[in-house]
Amino acid sequence: MSEGLTLEAIIEAVSKVEHPEIAATLMELGMLRGFEYNAEENSFAFTLVVPFFGIPQTIRDHLINSVAQAAHALGVKKFRVTLEQMTDEEKQHFFQLEHSKWRAGGQPGTPQM
Repeated sequence: MSEGLTLEAIIEAVSKVEHPEIAATLMELGMLRGFEYNAEENSFAFTLVVPFFGIPQTIRDHLINSVAQAAHALGVKKFRVTLEQMTDEEKQHFFQLEHSKWRAGGQPGTPQM
């Protein structure tokens, strides 16, 4: 157990994780929610919210691992991830940001990883 670790500290750390292809954090994109921290088990749970379930597994795994690494850097040892699909409103917000903040060298919707 990591003494003094709080859910707020973990959320602060994971809120800085950026999408690999969009110049925005996963929080800005609406891709993270449902945070829980169990201090006794030193476990962190979160929901990754994706625009559609068919995103390439390499991208999905990269996003999950990036969030897990940010929490692990604080001392979290166990992780549980739930996957959900965005609502139509959330997708609209996501795609607007995707198009306005796409990183150089590619086109929105075309993975660069």
